[in-house]
Amino acid sequence: MMKLRGYTAKALISLIAFLLVAPSLATGQEKAPAMPEMATYFLALLSRGPRSTTEQTPETQRIQAEHMKNIQQMAADGKLVAAGPIVDGGALRGIFIFAVSSLEEAKALANADPAVKAGRLAAEVHPWMSQKGIGAKNAAAVKANPQHNFEMTTYQLGLARPGPKATAESTPETQKLRSEHLANIFKMIASGKLGLAGPCMDGGSLNGVFVFQVGSIEEAKALADSDPLVKAGILVVELHPWMAAKGTLP
Repeated sequence: MMKLRGYTAKALISLIAFLLVAPSLATGQEKAPAMPEMATYFLALLSRGPRSTTEQTPETQRIQAEHMKNIQQMAADGKLVAAGPIVDGGALRGIFIFAVSSLEEAKALANADPAVKAGRLAAEVHPWMSQKGIGAKNAAAVKANPQHNFEMTTYQLGLARPGPKATAESTPETQKLRSEHLANIFKMIASGKLGLAGPCMDGGSLNGVFVFQVGSIEEAKALADSDPLVKAGILVVELHPWMAAKGTLP
């Protein structure tokens, strides 16, 4: 069977269709609607590390400068397609999105970051399926002009996790909810309010990711809460404002 970056085509048929549920729920029995071309990425969640501090010292400034330099180098190497800080002041500090060949390579890149090595950040990496072309516009802009300056914008990052009624059981009701969930995602994409969506493929506690293109957490929450799987308690969506360069989304 054909494989894509270590995942079988059968798994992709079940998971690519933006089913932000545990892999055991994705039976592939429903016919998925037409969808954009997908790609495998690796999402690194960067949280406060054991040596995190709000104190500004020459050492923390040095580490931050090296962190930013490393981000620029990984982007120049074509391995990092998106990055940016989470700006709500919580434990989650930022994200990296890698386009590399394996989870091991993504983990090695994340753990080699100067802020992670110094303990100021801790990295948690997940394989993630989403629309092809994340960061492609920005990469083309830099190729045309290495001195290109990016304007930043705020997206709303939604992390989908198992809800209080999450279940691995497949029933006519869960199949119906999955179909409604999929239809709702395509509706939000068509409206322009949902820029990215897709499942995490490691069977862990992070089921999937939304990136909303709306002006506030409140609007993103209303959209997330409208999802049939969220309303049924199968998923919960944790929201954070995420700053990234304009042109990051396909």
